Amino acid sequence: KCSSRKFNEHTAECMLSDPGGVCANPTGQGNCTYSYHSAGEISIDELEGIDSFKKFVADGGWEYNNQTDHGVHMTFWDGISDATACQARLGHTARLFDEKYPEDPTTGDLANPPCDFRAQQFYQFEGPDLR
Repeated sequence: KCSSRKFNEHTAECMLSDPGGVCANPTGQGNCTYSYHSAGEISIDELEGIDSFKKFVADGGWEYNNQTDHGVHMTFWDGISDATACQARLGHTARLFDEKYPEDPTTGDLANPPCDFRAQQFYQFEGPDLR
């Protein structure tokens, strides 16, 4: 809703003129701003390799401790800000998703969607071209 303004700048008028909304072929008009289809999901427990969160906690497990930058009985989030570790987590997530949905294209098969957003057209202002 009111996607032309920051959240704290929403007004009743903007909410009426720019309600936002899902549609088959987004036009950028106020009621047709995005489209999607469900590609599936993986749970955080699947991602982390936890069969029973209740048991994990009962056994003294912690997913992540920001004081030590490590988990307890868990290594998935270790090095939470480390670029190499983050890439490894992304790779693990993609592999897990691909394994769970083998009938769908793999994450590696999917191209990044083109970005056709034009700030000047959207915001209708005079200024630098932000393409």
